[in-house]
Amino acid sequence: MAHLLDNCKGRRDMKTLSRPTDRTAWVRQTADGQALVIFALFSLVLIGSLALSIDAGVLMSDRRQASAAFDKKSAGEITGAGKSYGTFNASVPSGNVAINRPPTSGPYAGNNQYIEATITKPVARYFLNAIYTGTWQVTARAVAGIETAPGDYALITLNKTKTPGIYLNGVTIIDLSGKNASAMSNTNIVSSNNTGFNVQGTIDANGTIDTQPSWTAPAGIHAGYPQIDDPLAGRPAPPKGSTIASPPNCNGDCTLLPGYYLNQSINCKGTCTLQAGIYYFENSSITLQNSSSKFLAVDGTLVYMTGTSTFDPKNGSVDIRAPATTPYAGGATGLAFWYTRCNQIDMQGTESTYFKGIFYAPCADVTMHGNPTGDTINGQVFVGTLELKGNSTFAVTYKGYVDVPRPAIFLVE
Repeated sequence: MAHLLDNCKGRRDMKTLSRPTDRTAWVRQTADGQALVIFALFSLVLIGSLALSIDAGVLMSDRRQASAAFDKKSAGEITGAGKSYGTFNASVPSGNVAINRPPTSGPYAGNNQYIEATITKPVARYFLNAIYTGTWQVTARAVAGIETAPGDYALITLNKTKTPGIYLNGVTIIDLSGKNASAMSNTNIVSSNNTGFNVQGTIDANGTIDTQPSWTAPAGIHAGYPQIDDPLAGRPAPPKGSTIASPPNCNGDCTLLPGYYLNQSINCKGTCTLQAGIYYFENSSITLQNSSSKFLAVDGTLVYMTGTSTFDPKNGSVDIRAPATTPYAGGATGLAFWYTRCNQIDMQGTESTYFKGIFYAPCADVTMHGNPTGDTINGQVFVGTLELKGNSTFAVTYKGYVDVPRPAIFLVE
């Protein structure tokens, strides 16, 4: 009996030892058990949150990548090009890129000046499959259109088909100074040897650009840029008057008066001085005989050359300064020299050339070579093409007489 009682006592003691010895210990064990249950119940939520944070990060990254595909600006942005850019930049099949011109929705729907692009990109799931097995993808939509923005162009070569638009060869320099002074070629820019091209703004070209290490353009060098129309196109020619002027004998120094010069040849052997006013040369020629010859205009002069007129300064000095205000109805303020003929103007000399205002020869091929003491224009230059060779320096101090709206592609949605 005693043995049985001892056994029972042992069992009782064992049972007693399996329980907490006080209420505090019991509550602690109960709480620990509840924490395990709560963790088990919410582990799926925690995993889902982790999956969401990781996959959402990937989702946002892919969305940024898809959206970045629309930031590529190109002159040839049409439906095919847009699809190609979107496919490449978003790394998706072409079937995931939709290009609509005009847009099919939004405030620009039906406007052919704008293009709508939509990219759909599947996003990889890492942990999200634990709680979600449906579609997981991102869609980016953007609308871009061609609008205009002001351009601070000191130099534009306007010919849209002839190449190169700007050609630098030899120890030549184009130097454009003044706030945001920029250059634009409607075709390409070619350079060889030790050339320099320094601007305060941008160097732009519709075609390719042969850049050199010494070139400076703080706002960038941009190939493939949209072509720019002639900012002075459509302006009326200056009045020529009904009286034909007779040029003086310029075998020595001479003075010319404003007027209409028809079928005249002016050969400056000394200094030809132009009084202020409008000079209308039709089928006439101006030639500077030698390096000591000068063709000088006082402030307030516009030289207009049309028909078969030619301008050949050779090695002489040229100084023409535009009127401070519009010289006639419909004219352009600051226009100093207007040459309508589509042939070559050769500035080959060793002396100075200076135009204060706009040098405007929209379809002429302007060549500068030799070793001039300074070829300077204070204003703007609009020519067909421009070639520099030899040791020439073409310096322009920019003054924006004419606003030049340049086409640019903007994201509007």
